[in-house]
Amino acid sequence: MLRKNLFFVSVILLLGLAGSAFAAEEINNKWQAYGGGEWNDPGNWQLGVPTLGQDARMDQPGIGPTISDGTNAVCDTVRGPSFEGGECSMTINGGMLSIEYDWRIADDPGSGPGIVNVNGGLVQLKAKNRPGDEDPGRIKIGGAGEAIFNMNDGVFIVGPGEPPFAEDSGRMKLSHEGGTGTINMYGGRIYAPQVTLTDDEVCGRAYINMFGGTFTCAELNYGGPCPGASSQWLIDIYDGIIEVMGYGGADIVTKTQIDDYVAAGNIIGRGGTVPVSVVLAGGVVTISSGGGGCACDGDLNQDGQRDLEDLQDLAGILLAAGSPFVVADPPPCADLNGDGQADLDDLQALAAILLQAGSPFIADCQ
Repeated sequence: MLRKNLFFVSVILLLGLAGSAFAAEEINNKWQAYGGGEWNDPGNWQLGVPTLGQDARMDQPGIGPTISDGTNAVCDTVRGPSFEGGECSMTINGGMLSIEYDWRIADDPGSGPGIVNVNGGLVQLKAKNRPGDEDPGRIKIGGAGEAIFNMNDGVFIVGPGEPPFAEDSGRMKLSHEGGTGTINMYGGRIYAPQVTLTDDEVCGRAYINMFGGTFTCAELNYGGPCPGASSQWLIDIYDGIIEVMGYGGADIVTKTQIDDYVAAGNIIGRGGTVPVSVVLAGGVVTISSGGGGCACDGDLNQDGQRDLEDLQDLAGILLAAGSPFVVADPPPCADLNGDGQADLDDLQALAAILLQAGSPFIADCQ
């Protein structure tokens, strides 16, 4: 009788474990609107709008989903954008994207560039442990392919929330498996507990280009030298700041680590033309450019492009100074020729840039 009871208990336990396994099974919901469209349009997905319990998969060429104001997008994992041998993209203009476990951009060999544009809204990768996986969730920007993450505005959170960070609460990896991962940050906020550039086993390339905004993390690491070659990684700060605050506060050890990166040439200011500032205060290491904070020369209003508004602003600054129209301590982006002042030569240089661009006289900074 005891053996029979034990048998039934064992069967019940096995069925329970099997049920858990089935619950953890990945259900792929593939994007199928190759010309682009809204995330929340059920006709754009193989199984309708993704839900919790599904992985949103984007492995098609061309334009992927757009998340707009008022959209509350949810899924277990985002796989993509990733297409072997071609460009693919997705865009977040507003609303919210909430991901439970992982986000893998250009994860497969030869894929990409997979491009993500965040122009507003809230994106949160909760980075939970997927059942059966001991490690916390992560975002991989360029696994074995090429990925570009453009952060223009809005908020991107990796982990359960904003600082203070907890250990093992979420990871951001650039070039995790030999690919190329790039973050271009023009504005907004990024929060990520653990940030790792390149991998210590497979050689890759990882880049963070800061043109604005604030990038906050607990750890800023690189994977280490890979066998047979040197991994390449570079952080270039034009404007904006990077904050490294550890778990419960950064200390002199953290600052020394960042100082070493700067000394090795892995963190530079404005393409290496200006020094990098590394300051430890209040338990936070703040990394910034010593170049006055300008994404690109001539973009006085720092909207990511040079246009007639910038030309008008520069002319107004010089007119306010009066003859001979020289400003010895110019605002950011007004000194185009790098001589330490804003003057008529700079005005002429900006006019030449716009004339070369042609009507409507807009020259992008990217």
